[in-house]
Amino acid sequence: MKAINTISAVKNSYVIITMPENSNYVISTDSEEPRVSVKLDLKNGAQLTSDQVEGIYALVLNSLPGLERENISILDSDGKLLSGENTTVEEDVLYQSRLNFQEQMQSLLKSQLNDTLKKLYKDYTINVNVKLNYDNSKSEYTIYTPSVAEDGTSGGMIESSTKNEGWGGIGSLSGVVGTTSNSDISPNYPTITGDGDNQYYYQNSITVKRLVNTEIRQLEKNGYSVDKITAAVTVDQINMLEADKEQLREVIAFAIGADVANVTVANYPFVINGNNGTNGNGNTINRGGSVDWTVYIILLLGLLVLALLIVAILTSNAKKKKRAKARAKAAAAQAAAAQAAQESAALSFEPQPQPDEEFNIQHLDDYDDESKSAVLKKEIKDFSRTNPDVVAQLIRSMMKNGE
Repeated sequence: MKAINTISAVKNSYVIITMPENSNYVISTDSEEPRVSVKLDLKNGAQLTSDQVEGIYALVLNSLPGLERENISILDSDGKLLSGENTTVEEDVLYQSRLNFQEQMQSLLKSQLNDTLKKLYKDYTINVNVKLNYDNSKSEYTIYTPSVAEDGTSGGMIESSTKNEGWGGIGSLSGVVGTTSNSDISPNYPTITGDGDNQYYYQNSITVKRLVNTEIRQLEKNGYSVDKITAAVTVDQINMLEADKEQLREVIAFAIGADVANVTVANYPFVINGNNGTNGNGNTINRGGSVDWTVYIILLLGLLVLALLIVAILTSNAKKKKRAKARAKAAAAQAAAAQAAQESAALSFEPQPQPDEEFNIQHLDDYDDESKSAVLKKEIKDFSRTNPDVVAQLIRSMMKNGE
């Protein structure tokens, strides 16, 4: 049929029609129906949807009188039978759609988990797996509730009842008139049947069958359900207490709606390859960007200032001790040198007469007494200033002679 070739996905089509043979008999017990087979040659990479397959069925069905749908066969390029109701192409599309939905759900759970972890840790990895179930299921529930009587009591309406009552009497007497009967006239306790000439004693039996309201509910699921959610989180941390791991597992399970048993937490030091945000295994590393480092920076600065203050104090004390030691050493050296000089001067000193001209005393006769005293003092000062060692030695000698 050329009409089939007009479909965008069809490159060419081959139609085989099988018609029943005509019978020359008026009455025939054998009846055959026409059959049609269609082989489709699809374009490269093209696929037919279920609606397009249904359209081909309708086109073939209306082209031949007396043709039934069950007598039509349509095959694709690979020889697969296309039914139009559940084709392989539709299954692939459905599978891809479900896979995309599963990935979207996993991404959503990862995002929710990332919002939780980025406030707790700096670097970490997240892996979430969701297992969905698309199987249809039908459930039936039967609910029984007591009926309500006309007077509003909870006893309910009566479907049927049976009542059996009996009252006893005195057993009948027998024997010859005028004689005492030797027969036992004690009452007989027969089984109560409700009829006959038996004597009865009181018995009441009531059987009531009440109506019960019955409600049957049928629930049919046609969609998906979550069978299982698993999560694995690794944290860039060398040491981690088991109690902290357990608490983190509970937080993760609550965040993504998973069981705690399906959550795994591990701590490893990450090896980051450059700045590409992956660890040694190629897993994406999430970096917490909302961590408030203000408190940590303040604490670090405080510790730094305290350390500098301690170093300054220790350095100042060390310098003071060093200067004190230097001064003590210098004083000791100076005292030792002075002592040595004194001893050497005392051993080598020999008083020698000084010529009068060195003091210019020969000119004193030209001055009066007051002027002589002033000139003499000046000469002594000049001599002391120019010869301090000699003066010091003279003083020491005078002190020794005084002793």
